[in-house]
Amino acid sequence: MPLPFSLAGVALAPPEVVDHQSLAGQDPHTAVEHALTRVGESITASAGTVILALLTLLLASFGIYRDLGIPLAIVLTSIPFALMHAQQVSNSWGPVLLIGCVSILLCIIRLATDSVAAGVVVHMCYNLTLFTGLLIQTDGFKHLDKLKT
Repeated sequence: MPLPFSLAGVALAPPEVVDHQSLAGQDPHTAVEHALTRVGESITASAGTVILALLTLLLASFGIYRDLGIPLAIVLTSIPFALMHAQQVSNSWGPVLLIGCVSILLCIIRLATDSVAAGVVVHMCYNLTLFTGLLIQTDGFKHLDKLKT
């Protein structure tokens, strides 16, 4: 059962989603400082996403979304999900919209399977595909100058 969801996560992850600033020509100290700043931003955004997800689950457990209908509940879940990931893709609207579409698909998977685990598997495979592409593109993170701006 997890294999189809794994494949869905891989299929959803085109390399263009990763919108990183090129570090070409920077001295190593500046490059490391920039990378650590980005990691801090990502960790903060991830923490916010987890908090938002828990809040959404809490509201759902009280039946708040029940009266809204499924389509509106999906939209009200997907918009914050996409906005929480915006900083990770340099606030580029194309990737943010794509992440919103991925969130809609994750909601549909959750509804179809009645399981959060299936969506987690898709999300993990999506992220794995992005990071694997980045790893290959930069030759094991040795050549960050190969990243597109």
